[in-house]
This record gives sequence, C-alpha cells and structure tokens, in this order.
Amino acid sequence: MENMYDIHCHALQQVDDGADSLQMALDMLAYEYTEGVRTIILTPHFRKLMFETDEKAIEEQFALLCAAAAERLPDLRLYLGCEFHVNMDMIELLEQKGKRFCMADSEYVLMEFSGRDGRAYIWERLYAAVTNGFYPIIAHAERYSVLRDNLDFVEEIVHLGARLQVNADSVIGKNGREEKKFCQQLIKRRLLDLWAVTRMI
Repeated sequence: MENMYDIHCHALQQVDDGADSLQMALDMLAYEYTEGVRTIILTPHFRKLMFETDEKAIEEQFALLCAAAAERLPDLRLYLGCEFHVNMDMIELLEQKGKRFCMADSEYVLMEFSGRDGRAYIWERLYAAVTNGFYPIIAHAERYSVLRDNLDFVEEIVHLGARLQVNADSVIGKNGREEKKFCQQLIKRRLLDLWAVTRMI
C-alpha cells in the first residue's frame, strides 16, 4: 500500500527524543518510505517546563532534514507539527504561537494527555480547543485507561469533535492485549481516525 500518511513521527534529529543524528533521521524516513508512507508530519514534543525546544532550533533541524530527504527520497513530503502536552495555558499558548503548535500549518492540534488525567479534565480541555477554533487529535489514545475503560466516553468526545490516533504497534498487539483490544473496539465502532508509527528507534 502506497501514499500513506504518518501524522505522528519523532524522527526529527537532535530535538527532544528524536533521532540522534541526521543520518539516523534519514534512515527512519527511508524505512517508512519502504512501507508505503509518502507524507510525514514530524511532531517534536512541547511540554511546559520539560520540552520547550527553541523554535528556531526546530526549524533549522527541519530544514536540514528536508534538504537531505529531497535528495534521497524526492517524492516524500515532510511537514512540521507538534505533539502538544495539554495544560491549562493551552489556548493562550496556541494563540500566541500561531501555527507553531499545530499540524502542518493547520488548525489541527495533536494533543497528549497524562495517564493520570480524568474524564472531566480531558473533556474540558477538548471542549476548550474545539470552541476556540482548533481541531483536537488525541495522541496514542490507547494509552489512557480512562478511555480504554469507557467507550461511551470515547463516543462523547468524538461527537464533540475530537479525532483519535493510535500507534500502529498497538493495533497489532505489540503493546499488550488490553491496548490491542481497545484498538479493535475503536475500529469496530468506527471511532478510529488515524494511526501512526510514532517511533522506530
């Protein structure tokens, strides 16, 4: 299968937990290419007081990777996004930074929650995003027990406007039976929108 998209990828070199080098980043992209991926959104983390990599540094590394990839994989399309760890300053930060924390210069936001976050907080933050003109994508939704244990709540947030992304290795059971079962339930109920590689190293 060709022309697939990967919208959650931590290959960007020398940025938080991305690739250690430009060569490693290229190898990661080449692997995805052989699997049929032709469009990748690179999603370095933003987490307040933990991952706050300088914006200029991210853009410089992205430009280096784009130039190198254009020589090796000329029909691979690369875009810059972000995996945004949700906090109470989320809307203010999103509005201050323009599209920096969004996906590929859009209004879509790849949102990461903590495993300890409860229903009320998740609902409120998603509602805040939607009502302020953003389109939330919940990153690796299968990791959150509050979602795995309550499919009715999952349906509620999907109807609110959230999209769900799961990791491809969870779909095939590499992260345990519980996460695989949840992914299968999402597929059966037509609640799953996206899956992604996330990491290959």
